[in-house]
Amino acid sequence: MRTLTSILLLVSIVGANPIDQERATEDVANRLIEFAKAWKKGDAAKMRGFMAKEVLEAAWPKKWDDFADAPLGKVMRVPHVAPTPQRIRRHEASKELIRFAKMHKKIEHLSLQPTRSIVGDRRMQIEAKLEIVGVGAKGERLWTRAKIGMMVIRGAIIDIRPLGIETRVVLKPPFTEVGLDVGFVGIDPPALKHPTLGLAAYGAAAADVDGDGDIDLFSTGHDGNTLFVNQGDGKYAAVAVPTPRQATAPLFLDYDNDGDADLFCSCNGEQMLLENQGELKFVDISKQAGIAVKSIGFTATAGDINGDGVPDIYVAAYNNYGPVAPASWDDAENGLPNLLFVSNGDGTYTECATQWGVAGQRWSYAAQFLDFDGDGKLDLYVANDFGAGNRLYLHRGDKFEDAAKAWGVWDGGYGMGVEFGDYDNDGVLDLYVTKMSSTAGNRLLDKLGTLANRGRLLDLASGNALYRGLGDKFEDATSKAGPFPAGWSWGAGFVDIDNDGFEDIYSPNGHFSGKLQRDT
Repeated sequence: MRTLTSILLLVSIVGANPIDQERATEDVANRLIEFAKAWKKGDAAKMRGFMAKEVLEAAWPKKWDDFADAPLGKVMRVPHVAPTPQRIRRHEASKELIRFAKMHKKIEHLSLQPTRSIVGDRRMQIEAKLEIVGVGAKGERLWTRAKIGMMVIRGAIIDIRPLGIETRVVLKPPFTEVGLDVGFVGIDPPALKHPTLGLAAYGAAAADVDGDGDIDLFSTGHDGNTLFVNQGDGKYAAVAVPTPRQATAPLFLDYDNDGDADLFCSCNGEQMLLENQGELKFVDISKQAGIAVKSIGFTATAGDINGDGVPDIYVAAYNNYGPVAPASWDDAENGLPNLLFVSNGDGTYTECATQWGVAGQRWSYAAQFLDFDGDGKLDLYVANDFGAGNRLYLHRGDKFEDAAKAWGVWDGGYGMGVEFGDYDNDGVLDLYVTKMSSTAGNRLLDKLGTLANRGRLLDLASGNALYRGLGDKFEDATSKAGPFPAGWSWGAGFVDIDNDGFEDIYSPNGHFSGKLQRDT
């Protein structure tokens, strides 16, 4: 919601016309949600309710290629030939659309969303994105994406035709959901009934907690924290880990250098440090360690910045969104200061983010330590929300210095996540930043023409970004490798999913939405 809201606020100087056009498009977009639901179900009668009595419709593909020998990840494209559309009765048009969808023998998902629109007095020309996820006749997984051209008059579809279709085929899914089978149990209430709505920032961390050589998993939750202990046979046993406060994101580290994994938790309230005392027992030592500083910590990262051999801790702090509004939708600097806990070498920490120059107040979401410039000292990258720009802090001995603009990674979007990996296998780490993309926002921007700050507005609605590392700076590789319009994205990770020697990117995303399309 806030992405498009911010854009509406920023473009109000342009006049009402583009916004009125977008509202008209939203009305159609909401009708297309219902149309897509009927299309998925094969409900021709309901589909006809959204169509004019006669519809211009170009030919849709009659069948897919034979997938029997299709390699993993094969993409087959149906080129756009621009056939002459035929005027047919709406019952025939709905049958044709259903026939096309049912080439996926089982449909799991079907959506239709306008990406561009031209609004006239009574008619609207629309370019829409169709997505169908399903299963083929031989059990292969199918993901179909199509660009659709449409014409709508007074809410009724009078023209619908494919402008290009692509289907990705996977003969056997590379992943299967087994969480419940192996013991990962936990149920969250629906989003709107969630007790921590607005600050429900949860996470997980992995480490060998019990020293048996197997990786265990710790997960925070609204109703308590759980350590899933690896049993060595593919199963996990859930062990409750009580904490004095609800945690947001966990971080394993060995704060006392005794060889086991201790646990830091960022919190809405006092931050927490739990000492691993063996036998799956964690004891809260936050106050004596100097960690119990009040904030709204979202995530944390650790690294030794003062060279004493003990990990220091950086906390990305947000603010109480809702009761506290961002001071600006594209340059907000009224978040809470970030925290930097520097080890004193005796099991205690001192919070000194201001002294080191990394406090900021930019509604921070995530951060990572990394030696960017190869001088042997850890630098720091911080992703910030609400367009205030991310920060790349270079380690200068006893302080950090922001070099994000000089290194090409300022990125003034709605920063959520940070991840490093070598996607092009050149030996230099690259940077992936997760942000937010808005279909409705980009539709509106498309109507604004040569507005002076249009480029800045596109930053806020464009989605995730990929920066290629060059050793002494980064270059924006988003347009070459992407784009990555992944909705509301959060964290991310580089991983070679298909074992081809190149790192792929996994990016979780999502947010609950209302019935309207203003937050898409």
